[in-house]
Amino acid sequence: EISIAEEDQVGHWLELVDGAGTAHSCLLPADRYKRPRYVLEFDVTFDEGIGRQISRIEASLSMKNSGLLGAAAELWQRYRMADVGEAVDAFELSVLERMVCEKLDSPLAATIAALILLRANRLDLLHDWLRNLANWFDEQPDGPALWAEQVLRQQPRGDDAAIAEAAEYLGLLIERGLPHTSEALSYAAGLSNRLAHLIERVPQGSRPKLERLREQIGNALVFFRPGGLFTSYAGFAPGTDPWFRLA
Repeated sequence: EISIAEEDQVGHWLELVDGAGTAHSCLLPADRYKRPRYVLEFDVTFDEGIGRQISRIEASLSMKNSGLLGAAAELWQRYRMADVGEAVDAFELSVLERMVCEKLDSPLAATIAALILLRANRLDLLHDWLRNLANWFDEQPDGPALWAEQVLRQQPRGDDAAIAEAAEYLGLLIERGLPHTSEALSYAAGLSNRLAHLIERVPQGSRPKLERLREQIGNALVFFRPGGLFTSYAGFAPGTDPWFRLA
């Protein structure tokens, strides 16, 4: 478990290089509520010829966080492998709804709560708060991806207005970078492919951004390693500056 004393409104990029010279990294997002405490998990093996090799690195929130971040960490750990639609009880649904509502207090906790509610497909509890999360926090890339996902879920047949709105918000990732959570990145990848198949119905002004974003997400997925709450990557050369890295 670690916390980082250095303040940054976006977060931190942790990069480790193993004995084989392979870089492994993960994003540790910041929060306006307080400095988060993170849990890092590693799988490491030892080879006599090249030394230590890292096969897995995952990052999530520590349940030792207090307040909203601690509650978000506990709920994420409980439901990260569960069939959330069946498992979340009424009390916890109300807690998750309140976390998203209180996004000004902790955008990171609101993001994690939204991931669980999207898994449960409880769009009625999300209201339009993810749009506010996307609009109010320019340093946060997950909000636009999650709101675009909600917009298209609410219009499963994809009317033109929903397609235009989803494309507009997803295009914000060109400036903000890839989502910091693994599930939001997966949503962004799926949405970029879905909208590519609907490109004739996407407004002309949004098409160049979507095409560029789809290409960049495709490049990043080569290095992306799913599993943790926060995004992790492996296999790129140490010291390079992949486009998904924090500026």
